[in-house]
Amino acid sequence: MALQLAYETSGNTCGVSLHDNNELIAEYSLYVKNIHDAALAELTNQLLRSVGQSANDIDFVSISAGPGSFTGLRIGYSFVKGFLFHTNIQLVSVPSLHSVAHAAIEFAQYCDADSLLTIVHSHKDLFYVQHFNKTAQDIGNIEIMNYESIMNIPEIQSKILCGPGALHFQNIGKQLSGLNRLTPRFIGKLGAIYYANGQITDTITAEPLYVQAFNPS
Repeated sequence: MALQLAYETSGNTCGVSLHDNNELIAEYSLYVKNIHDAALAELTNQLLRSVGQSANDIDFVSISAGPGSFTGLRIGYSFVKGFLFHTNIQLVSVPSLHSVAHAAIEFAQYCDADSLLTIVHSHKDLFYVQHFNKTAQDIGNIEIMNYESIMNIPEIQSKILCGPGALHFQNIGKQLSGLNRLTPRFIGKLGAIYYANGQITDTITAEPLYVQAFNPS
C-alpha cells in the first residue's frame, strides 16, 4: 500500500485526490477561476479528515506539472513544496498533457483510434498541443499552435481529441466530455505509474513545465 495525494492546479480546476497506489479513494475539486491560493489547503484538510487519514500517512504526492496557467502552476508547486517541507514524502511531477492522454486510453481502444491529440488553451488563439499513440506514449514534443494550424493537422478527424482545449474544437475528431476537463484523479493515475518506475522529482529544485515565457497580455 502506498498512499498518494494528487493535485491539479494547471487550469481552472483546483483539486486534490487520494489514491491507494493507483486506486482512487476520494477526490475534491472546485472548477472556479482564481481560487487555488485560498482553497488548496482547505481541500486537502477536508479530504484527509473525511477518510480518517493525516499527512503523516502519505507516501508520495503527485502534481500536475503543466503546461497551463502560469499562476495556477506556481501556486500548486508552492503549496506542495510547503506541504512536503521537512518530511520524507516524495514528489512526482506529472505532465498535464500526458495525464489526459493516459486517461483516454480506454476511449481510444473503444473507438479503435490510433492516436491521441491533447490540447490545452494557452492564451488568445494559442494552444499547447502534444501527440500520443493509442497507449499514451508520446510521439512528439509539446508544441504551441494556433487554431488554424491545429485544424490543418493531417487526419485530425480520426484522432481522439482530449484536454480542456478540445472544447474549442467542437465536432472535430473523436471526443468524450469526461476527457475535456483536467482532474486530480488523472494526475494520480499516471503519478502511480511514475512512482512505481522511480520517476521521483527533487522537491527543492522542482519547477513547473511552463514551455513558454510568461506573457501577461
